[in-house]
Amino acid sequence: MLRSCFSSLLAVGVLTTSCGGGALRSATGAEATPRETASAPGALQQEPVVARLAEFLERQRTSFTRAEIRELARIIAEESARHRLDPQLVLAVMYVESRFDPFAVSPAGALGLMQIMPATGKELAARLGIAWNGPLSLFDPATNVRVGTAYVRQLADRYGRMQTALAAYNWGPGYIDRQLRSGTPVPAVYAGLVMSAYGEKVALPRQPRAS
Repeated sequence: MLRSCFSSLLAVGVLTTSCGGGALRSATGAEATPRETASAPGALQQEPVVARLAEFLERQRTSFTRAEIRELARIIAEESARHRLDPQLVLAVMYVESRFDPFAVSPAGALGLMQIMPATGKELAARLGIAWNGPLSLFDPATNVRVGTAYVRQLADRYGRMQTALAAYNWGPGYIDRQLRSGTPVPAVYAGLVMSAYGEKVALPRQPRAS
């Protein structure tokens, strides 16, 4: 279970900062555009996606056990489908934000796999009906992914363009709103990092390995 991973990691107390790199181009040189899913598929339809996500995550240097990786892959698949996001985009955000470290902490105080600010996490957890036990809740990978994917969807719906949504994810919607009102260009570096990871760093295997 991911919560057992959360408890054991908390005991160790591993804390890192987030990082990333790249440009707003896919591996082929074309502009990368995340896909959106039309609706949430059933469990049987999701199973190949879960297998591909698990295989990708197994190749990363994470502290998760194989069983925890499988559970995390299932949650990423379910929440991506629920919020009509390409799971590869969710992985790209995780890659840029934390390099898949569930205890990553940014200088600004963002926490966990998708680097959620505690105030944002508390607000979204209440709206989504997710148990909230203070900021440490965001070190639980399941909670972090559920809140993070919902936040990406919320921002995508608000701004209507994924690059702008990603800028707001990084800078905060208040800052991006002020930029838009003043006609000032929206910062593009963070969106570029995520789109580069989306096109190059987090490509899922075409078929899962035979077990």
